Amino acid sequence: MQQRVQELAMDGQDPPVRYIQREPDRPIVVPSPRSPIPTVDLGLVFESDGGEIGKFKSALQSWGLFQAIGHGIPNSVLDEVRNITREFFKLPVEEKQRYSNVIEGGKEPGLEGYGNDRVASEDQILDWSDRLYLLVEPENERKPNFWPEKPSSFRTALHEYTTMARLLTNNVLKAMAKMVDLDENYFVQYFDEKAEIMSNGMFKSPVHRAVTNPAKERISVAMFYSLEADKVIEPAEGLIDEKRPRLYKKVTGKGYHDLFWEDFRQGKRTIDQIKVSNTE
Repeated sequence: MQQRVQELAMDGQDPPVRYIQREPDRPIVVPSPRSPIPTVDLGLVFESDGGEIGKFKSALQSWGLFQAIGHGIPNSVLDEVRNITREFFKLPVEEKQRYSNVIEGGKEPGLEGYGNDRVASEDQILDWSDRLYLLVEPENERKPNFWPEKPSSFRTALHEYTTMARLLTNNVLKAMAKMVDLDENYFVQYFDEKAEIMSNGMFKSPVHRAVTNPAKERISVAMFYSLEADKVIEPAEGLIDEKRPRLYKKVTGKGYHDLFWEDFRQGKRTIDQIKVSNTE
């Protein structure tokens, strides 16, 4: 079995070649933001506070992200989901391997479970991370065999966090739709790059990048939205006019995800493949 990133880091070993970005793909300098990441009070946004909605819209159109306060998820819930995550990754390798994303008898990792990247080619550069990837919604499609039994509170804590995060995200997406005069449920099923496509580029989707720290671990708890295979996404007709022509092509869920995995392997953005060219 290939050593996990966590083991390599704890042993003080240099990263294997497969984890090192090629020279042309490395940033020359890590840029410092000219201004702090925007902070938005979502409680005020949901109450239709004009000033806070202006900050919310500006953050989405310029940064494509913001730091949320007033979101309604208790600190105790956030602390618990971070704690169970740390506790899981501190378990012995043998225990974590019970939830491996490589199904018995298989060679390559699947989507769900504990492990690293899905490998599509021999020259693929891997992320310097281990992850536990779980399908959390819809609840009836969860696969309990991938949900850790240790720590004992893992499943309960993750379920509680997921329920609250889902409600919060839906409220954020409804607020986004209202800002551009669309039906409040327009974005509810889609997020990330897909929201940029559907808003015809009004809302930005930043590239997710993280800088490794040689002195301490970094833990992220992230939730991603997936798209049903037969669903079609495209810019909203109400956001297309002579001044702002269509910027993105129509794409199905399957078409988007097929592109995503190939682009992910190459370190590219899928949304760039869906843009309408000047000759079209």
